Amino acid sequence: MPRCARPPLPSVCSTGSPLSEDGFRWVYQAMKPDVHLASISGGTDLCGCFVGGDPTRPVFAGEIQGPGLGMDVGVFDSEGKLPPQEPFGREIKSTEKAIRRYTGQIAYTNKRILEAVDRILKDEEEPPVIILQGDHGFRRLPPDHPAQQRVVSSILNAYYLPPTAGELPGPSISPVNSFRLVFNGYLGGRFGYLPDESYYSPPGGKTGVFLRIEH
Repeated sequence: MPRCARPPLPSVCSTGSPLSEDGFRWVYQAMKPDVHLASISGGTDLCGCFVGGDPTRPVFAGEIQGPGLGMDVGVFDSEGKLPPQEPFGREIKSTEKAIRRYTGQIAYTNKRILEAVDRILKDEEEPPVIILQGDHGFRRLPPDHPAQQRVVSSILNAYYLPPTAGELPGPSISPVNSFRLVFNGYLGGRFGYLPDESYYSPPGGKTGVFLRIEH
């Protein structure tokens, strides 16, 4: 890939989750060796970041530097408690520990989601449309793990749809078609459906090269 022009740019932000280690290397090699590269992660609901960059601290490839100003950020366990947290800037090297932390928080989050859904169904006079979707699966498996692609691309994708003459989602539906289905079934839309497939950039691979994963 050709090198980019070097603008007078002090910072570059990658959003959603930590940029991969390969992505970090590419930015520093192809863009600017002295740029402040910051991975940031939302929330959309507060129009800001829970965690993000800090120009006064060192940057570690594949990691987010720390919490946003005023943010008390942690990982819940399965009971909704906050166990001792890993300091920012110290990566969790143990895959077993990472999986335990991940599944504990998922168990607690799922419990709270079910409570919220029950409350919505009880309180709403009109039957609602409810879509529960993740954005990606577990990312801490070793790069050469045989299930890496399947696990990363597997998400929660659940629908609660009121009775309608429209079609129901099939078992292979992916988020690219979720709202097309809703618009067609409930709002008179006539949107065509797109292929249900995902694209995966393997760790250690060439930046910009993606593998197609069919659902």
